[in-house]
Amino acid sequence: MILTERAFSDGLKLLSDFKNPLKVIVAFSGGCDSLALLVLCAKALGKENTVPVYVNHRLRSDEELEEEIRLNRENCKKLSLELTVCDLGKKSVEEVSRQRKGGVEDAARYLRYQELERCRVEKGCDYIVTAHHMQDQVETVLMKMMRNAPGASLRGISERDGNILRPLLDYSREELERYLEERGFSWSTDSTNNETDYERNDIRLNVLPELKKQMPDCEKRILKIRDAAFNMCLNPSYVREEGKALDREGFNTLNEVQKTVALYDYWDSIFGYRSMPQTLTERIIEAAEGRNSSTVAANGALVIIGNKEIVIKDAEEAGKNLDFNCILTKHAKIQMPTSIICEVSDRGRDTDIRLDESLFDRNELSLRYVKEGDRIKLKDGSKMVLRLLQDMKIPSALRYRVPVICDSEGVCAVAGEVLGGRNRVALRCLDSASQNNCVIYVKFIL
Repeated sequence: MILTERAFSDGLKLLSDFKNPLKVIVAFSGGCDSLALLVLCAKALGKENTVPVYVNHRLRSDEELEEEIRLNRENCKKLSLELTVCDLGKKSVEEVSRQRKGGVEDAARYLRYQELERCRVEKGCDYIVTAHHMQDQVETVLMKMMRNAPGASLRGISERDGNILRPLLDYSREELERYLEERGFSWSTDSTNNETDYERNDIRLNVLPELKKQMPDCEKRILKIRDAAFNMCLNPSYVREEGKALDREGFNTLNEVQKTVALYDYWDSIFGYRSMPQTLTERIIEAAEGRNSSTVAANGALVIIGNKEIVIKDAEEAGKNLDFNCILTKHAKIQMPTSIICEVSDRGRDTDIRLDESLFDRNELSLRYVKEGDRIKLKDGSKMVLRLLQDMKIPSALRYRVPVICDSEGVCAVAGEVLGGRNRVALRCLDSASQNNCVIYVKFIL
């Protein structure tokens, strides 16, 4: 497709369902691609409806970043636009990378989209537009092929994901460069683009050039594979409503390809470009076909297969939002928000949590989920509960979903068994229970 302002404007209207007027946040890094996008949006929508936002990840030297922001402000001034700069602060990307265990690229992307969405809401914009172009599509599909990802994932980058539009996917970088040069614009170059420690850079700088030596038209061939995968996945018989969970019964009526497509679409709506492991799709499909409810965790995601729905959540966000706390009484049967059932009775198994009846008589026992800073005193000393769960090999995505029983002195018991670990009882409660024949059993069922 030949890049013209008219063709771009028509494509943008089509992607936005002809919304008029249309106001957008432009993800503006200052490179060739995002600068071309900014110029095109300003021409198509007008300066009052084009909001450039630069997210400073603080991953490069202050000198390089300052020069980049200076040039970006100059280019925005040329277009009569005001640049919004969002500074993430030093080490913020590295810290999120450690938390999410998804690498620096994943953390930077996660924080970038968080800031862009915040700005979209704050400034009353309809969409976020990004500058992904044809070569980005080629690289994405090739990366997935190299990971031996399922065929459905070879659809690559979508033109539209919720509030995000990508109107440049049909245009090459060469076309974007030519468009800017003809209009007298200069752009910045990110020094990290040459660091092959990043997978995408390695693909761009090493893998693709070698492929082109053997197969000069390899990019066209890769895009044909992408088109075939896209067409294969069109019109599934079951479509998830935006913002809603998967209906388990409807999901199970799909064939293997359609199930994979449904899961990838749902995953992308939550995590964007973070890779969904093929093994995770297989585990979800297998669990959904079974009779029971279950929970699956991988790659920072929490998947809850309930009786009626399949829910995928960001484990970090889900862990922060589990604000559940209730009084625990004798003979209680409590349904917790994560489909875990807590039952209190006079009889139980040796592996159930055993507590002195007097603890219940004081009416100060409560049931909640693990929180940061929780500690429990065991025979071998005081332990951080999260570290204890880590030692039990409970996945990080599930640790904040482990139930704990507390009293006024702190954590009495940790119900690790329900999520694959072990139940642990505080030393003071163990001693009390062993001295008293009046024992109450607490068990947890998923």
